[in-house]
Amino acid sequence: MAKLEQNPQAWEEGFQAGEVHKLKCPYPAGTTEAWSWQSGHVEGDAKRQGFSYSRGTLGPKDAADRAALKETHTRRNPRGPTVA
Repeated sequence: MAKLEQNPQAWEEGFQAGEVHKLKCPYPAGTTEAWSWQSGHVEGDAKRQGFSYSRGTLGPKDAADRAALKETHTRRNPRGPTVA
């Protein structure tokens, strides 16, 4: 079975791009770097919007990032759907 490994630098670049809503990936499609960038972008975009996110194996990069993780919320309402 093939093992996929992300490029941590490209992932971090994608995370930072997601935080500022930058949409264009700088890496060629189909590369490990593009996949890593897109993965980081999804998480950075979730952080920007106030949803829960993960830094994966990178973990929080500093105290501010740890605090931001505690303030996020999930998209799912724990009380179930709202019925009008």
